[in-house]
Amino acid sequence: SHQARREIALAGIRAEICLSALALALWHVVPDGGTLQSLCFLVVTVALVSSLLVNLNPFMRFDGYYILSDSMGLENLQSRSCNFARWKLRHFLFGLTDEPPESLPPTTQRFMTIFGFTLLIYRFFLFSGIAFLVYHLFFQPLGVILFLVEISVFIALPILGEVSQWWKQRNEIWGQKRARISIIGACAICLLFLSPINREITVYGVIAAEENFAVYAPAPAYITAVRVKNGTAVV
Repeated sequence: SHQARREIALAGIRAEICLSALALALWHVVPDGGTLQSLCFLVVTVALVSSLLVNLNPFMRFDGYYILSDSMGLENLQSRSCNFARWKLRHFLFGLTDEPPESLPPTTQRFMTIFGFTLLIYRFFLFSGIAFLVYHLFFQPLGVILFLVEISVFIALPILGEVSQWWKQRNEIWGQKRARISIIGACAICLLFLSPINREITVYGVIAAEENFAVYAPAPAYITAVRVKNGTAVV
């Protein structure tokens, strides 16, 4: 049952939290500055961080994902949500009237669509960050190769797969008014970024000293010599 599976997924997180609690209690008892106290602190931080940031993250296939899936009663939540997100994207960009990927209640469809968009955005930034990380961590040219593999497999291929689906429906897409508006808008944005527009601003200014003061002669006089040149330090 979904309830039993949810309890199994929560078991690991509960175990890590209990381990963190015991290590935290022991950290207050052991002598300060010792190796045992440092070990307890390490256990607390690692267990809590892994539980809260990794295991409970529903966008990764760990305990948090399965807890959410079993709580909603939805199998294969990630792949199905991505299908709903792509379906909604085609409807928004091109005005297509295709049927939803699955016949589900409107509330469930709305949840899966939002979850799918959030998952796609999360994956984009996650894989981009991993690609830049391996590029800087590994020696060259291995860093460049790993960067290109990461970008190609996890970012470029899914995008190309969606674009190929658009190409299959090109006749239906071009017949929609919203599709023509979206295509024209996308072309206009591309031309705006690619056009050689001068983005420099030229203004006139006057360079003045940060601090200055006027000097007046105590009586009428003439300047006979200037003993200070440009760049000379004046005290």
